[in-house]
Amino acid sequence: MKKTLIIVTLFSFFFVSNLHANVHANDKRAKRLNAVREAAEAGDDLAQFELGRIYYEDTKLLRNYEEAISWWRLAAKQGNMKAQYALGVMYGNGIGVEASSKDAAIWWEKAGEQGNVKAQYNIAQMYDSGEGVVKSEEDAAKWYKLAAEQGHTKAQYKIGQMYIEGIGIAQEDKEAFRWLRAAAESKHAKAQYALGLMYYNGGGGVPRDYVEAYAWLNVASLQKVREAEDAIKTIKEELDSQALQAAYKLAREYSSMYWKRY
Repeated sequence: MKKTLIIVTLFSFFFVSNLHANVHANDKRAKRLNAVREAAEAGDDLAQFELGRIYYEDTKLLRNYEEAISWWRLAAKQGNMKAQYALGVMYGNGIGVEASSKDAAIWWEKAGEQGNVKAQYNIAQMYDSGEGVVKSEEDAAKWYKLAAEQGHTKAQYKIGQMYIEGIGIAQEDKEAFRWLRAAAESKHAKAQYALGLMYYNGGGGVPRDYVEAYAWLNVASLQKVREAEDAIKTIKEELDSQALQAAYKLAREYSSMYWKRY
């Protein structure tokens, strides 16, 4: 009997303690929400973005995408970059609003102009494909390059390819090499393959180097770029034993540095 009483008493203690903790947490959340809402209604764009984020993320608040969009739109019209990007995501994916590539492009371009790297890459893709905007290789190259300059790996690969082929931008092997190397060092498999081919072929200011070519193609092969395997076989036939040992050594070094293990 005493044992049962102790267990019941302990249960009651923890239940009441948790109840008090939850009430306290809810009070804090309510006070914070009221403070943010008050600032948002007064026109503060940072508070408007934050209130939208709360409505988008907070399941305990009863998530409301329409409210999120409403507050983000107010903040975006005031030039809030994060809100502009968020609106692009909502329109691009049809979350809380009818999907519209055109509206997504409008907001991503505005955010991109303020330096949002994700928006820059997204609008570059839209100009590349003609989705939501008039297709423009020149505009695609412009936005890919802006994103690449901020370290966006996929954008670095894309602008590198555009420099190789002279699409939307003047053909320039040195610039292609620069961006493909940057993407390759960030473990982008296709960039590693393209860089390996540039080392293999040489020309245009890029030195021919079969050892570097082998090392990069080996990493690309490890990352499931099948074309790299055939290129590796060709290179091995052209290397003497000493150069081949150097290639193996560099390949081991690069695989430890630039192989993206999943």
